[in-house]
Amino acid sequence: MPYRKERTEKIIRELAATFIEKESGPQSLITVTRVETRNRERTATIYLNVMPKDKEEVVMQFLSRKVNEFKEYLRDNSRLSSVPFTEFKLDKI
Repeated sequence: MPYRKERTEKIIRELAATFIEKESGPQSLITVTRVETRNRERTATIYLNVMPKDKEEVVMQFLSRKVNEFKEYLRDNSRLSSVPFTEFKLDKI
């Protein structure tokens, strides 16, 4: 069902952007570019762009520490039937 997949990805993308905006500091600009789900929406990869580029490593370390908090945020603020395993990656497009 492609509509369900697209809808799930949109919900995760919007909530990820809101979460990152609330949790991150003003040192860098973090943009959620896209979300890809796999395994019937059980796994979600959230792709990001970071400005300035020299802050990418720091941002990825920050987000790896916050992944469990993000899953709780996703559970509390969405109506998804199950919260997927999530990972953050830099978008190299």
